[in-house]
Amino acid sequence: MTLHSAFSRRAGYALATALTLVLVACGGGGGGGEGGFFPVIPASSSTPPASTPPASTPEPSPPPAAPTYAVSGTVTGLLGTGLVLQNNAGDDLPITANGRFSFATPLAGGTRYAVSIKSQSKILTRVCTVANGSGTIAAAAVDDVQVVCAEPPSRFAYVSNGDSNSVSAYTVDASTGALRAATTLSVPSPYALTVDPSGRFVYVSSTSAPACRRIPSTVRQVT
Repeated sequence: MTLHSAFSRRAGYALATALTLVLVACGGGGGGGEGGFFPVIPASSSTPPASTPPASTPEPSPPPAAPTYAVSGTVTGLLGTGLVLQNNAGDDLPITANGRFSFATPLAGGTRYAVSIKSQSKILTRVCTVANGSGTIAAAAVDDVQVVCAEPPSRFAYVSNGDSNSVSAYTVDASTGALRAATTLSVPSPYALTVDPSGRFVYVSSTSAPACRRIPSTVRQVT
């Protein structure tokens, strides 16, 4: 064996040994090692983060409710119970005493209000009327409605007509006392009559009937 061939063989052994060490250190050459290759991924090739979904647009808030305003006023001169007020033909409000009142249902601006009397007091010597009771709601509450209860004025006169089976009603001029024919009510054989203190009914006795007959008074029809 020459010196050159011996050197070549030793160099080959050394190279093979180095390759074996490299494979062992890197976990190569077998499937049972715990080691392995750990590739390095350049920053430029990393997976981009998931995109954030756009924020949802909030729903618009509902418009504020339109302001509403109460309808109220004052009652004076009331006696007894039974008085019931209405606003716009509803919203019934029983009144049991003098003083302030207010309807339960407020109204929006620009709407109409009309206070009226649904039923009078049971005390017949009092008739209630409404003042400042209608109009249009402005941007403020209505608080000046006036309900005044008082003894009704004598505005009519009645005459029984036995020969014509009727009762005649006449208006009375408050300044001069002059009478003017208003209406005629048919009543068989009228004899005597009287008007209740409130002026709402006329009671007529008849010679052909066993009892008095109650008929609506002209006062009730007019007021």
